[in-house]
Amino acid sequence: MNRLLKVSMALSLLLSIPLMADESFGGVGITIVPAKEGVRVVEVIPGTPAAEAGVLPEDRICAVDAVSITGKSFDEARDALRGQKGKPVEISVIREADTLSLTMRRKTLTIKDYSEQSIEKWYGKDKSSYSKEELEAVALQGASSDAELLSVMSDGYVVLDNETVSAREVKAVYVDKEPVFKEKKNSEKKAPVKGNAKLKAFNRSVVGFVAKPKAGDVRLVITDANGQVYLDKVVSAKPGANQVSWDGDKVPSGRYSIALEQAGTVSTYFSVLR
Repeated sequence: MNRLLKVSMALSLLLSIPLMADESFGGVGITIVPAKEGVRVVEVIPGTPAAEAGVLPEDRICAVDAVSITGKSFDEARDALRGQKGKPVEISVIREADTLSLTMRRKTLTIKDYSEQSIEKWYGKDKSSYSKEELEAVALQGASSDAELLSVMSDGYVVLDNETVSAREVKAVYVDKEPVFKEKKNSEKKAPVKGNAKLKAFNRSVVGFVAKPKAGDVRLVITDANGQVYLDKVVSAKPGANQVSWDGDKVPSGRYSIALEQAGTVSTYFSVLR
């Protein structure tokens, strides 16, 4: 079965494509489609419980927690695989002529949609395809502070190294970060300091950002991975959306940091120029 046909069959991403963007749920991290035995695994998301447990594409899941899903609806099979974060789930997998039992713990996964327009804001409208690294640069900016980016997907498939895809049907998969230290009881929680200015677009000609009202000028610094500064400029920003023109045509391709300093706070973002 070719990839295009598989995509047309893929009724679900990560145990069903969310009907709403930015949906979070307890899951194991697989793309599934209906099968005679129950459901068939189309894709396994790297870094998820399913990947760590050894689930493979083309595995057919016939039972969840010793309960058969053969003959059940797709929604019933999906709901059986989903569940509470941290709770173990055992799946029975048919792999060629063998039936295996695999156990894993669900994690909180978040799926975020990225429109073609939002990706074009970063790289301009002249590009027709994007690399994994380019899409990850956009997805990293959309990640919350307590989420870790696992992968970016296009048309239901994980984007691989050295692969380029269109900006159509791009999704990012995140997992909740595990706390490094357990908080002590009655300890005061300090809210993280967030920068006042937020980056919205970055390409070779324009840097777009949003400035908070009554916060004053914004210092914009663009630096490469070796610390070479390509732009250090103070901008008289207006409240809301701003655009700053810069000459990036001769700047080497690579990964850059974009720092926005406003009212004593600094927001740092990363993006790739091709």
